[in-house]
Parts: sequence; structure tokens; C-alpha cells
Amino acid sequence: MRKTMQPFLRTVLTFKVLPEVFDEALARLGELGDVESQQVSTDDVTDIVVDLESRTITSEASVERLTFLENAVSLADVAGLEAQLLIRETDLERLGGQLRTI
Repeated sequence: MRKTMQPFLRTVLTFKVLPEVFDEALARLGELGDVESQQVSTDDVTDIVVDLESRTITSEASVERLTFLENAVSLADVAGLEAQLLIRETDLERLGGQLRTI
């Protein structure tokens, strides 16, 4: 009779929690089963958040500057302003998404 080895099963879970609830979250996760090993790491995202917030403010101001669409005279002016507005609003949404992710 030949013994077969069971494969080593491993699961990696990543949780993002606020610093003020970290200890409680870690304790509650530990209650869900038997913790065989645990690794905790942190990333300081302060610089990234500050940069994204600054870029968001700049993008919002840029979108507001393009709201003079009603002053456009020609169809080409309207089309150009709408294209620029779409680009800037898309950038603004992307920045907001990145901030929410962090």
C-alpha cells in the first residue's frame, strides 16, 4: 500500500481596516477558527492620499472652469468644450476611485 501525501493548503486573506479598529478586527478574525500562523504588515499611504486629494481639488477646479459652455458660440466650440469636460470628469472619477480604494 502506497501512502499519498496530502497537498499543503494555504489561503491568504487581505483585510484593510482603520487603525482604530485594528486590534478588535484581528481578535474577531482569530475567533473564527484556529490561527496557525499570522503575518501583519502595514503600508503608510499618507503621501498617496495627500497627492490624490490635491489632484482631485485641481481636477474639480478644472471642471468648474469648463462650465462656461453656455458662452460657446460655434458648434465646434461646444464640441471641443464637451470633449475636454468629458476627459476632465473621467479623470476626476478615476481619482475618486483611487482614493476610495486606499
